[in-house]
Amino acid sequence: MKILIIIDADAMSERYHKPSIYDTTDLDEMLSYEPTVDISKWISVNERMPKEHETEQDIYDAETLAFVDTKRENCSDLVNVVVTNNETCERFVCDDITTNGEWTNFSKDYFTVTYWMELPKLPNEVNNG
Repeated sequence: MKILIIIDADAMSERYHKPSIYDTTDLDEMLSYEPTVDISKWISVNERMPKEHETEQDIYDAETLAFVDTKRENCSDLVNVVVTNNETCERFVCDDITTNGEWTNFSKDYFTVTYWMELPKLPNEVNNG
């Protein structure tokens, strides 16, 4: 049996979109970008992992789109993570969630998540029109 999990991509995008230097086409602006990160907000995974909450995910048959089951898991909210490539030792920052205590996007064989940080709150929009 094939299983299809349907995700509302528009809702996810609206909820988690963060302005980025890549939202511009001005090359000079991208090259001059200097990130300002308060390193005091990074939390070591050895200290604690993100808090998880029970989530439900409906599962549908990929061919008929008929409802099959509901999957229950413990998941964290989306957080920023510092990831180290185990082979090259290069580090980078991206986002991820935990599911049942494990990071979802990175295989332990190739990557190690060392720190995480909650996403900042979105600013209140000001209506100038």
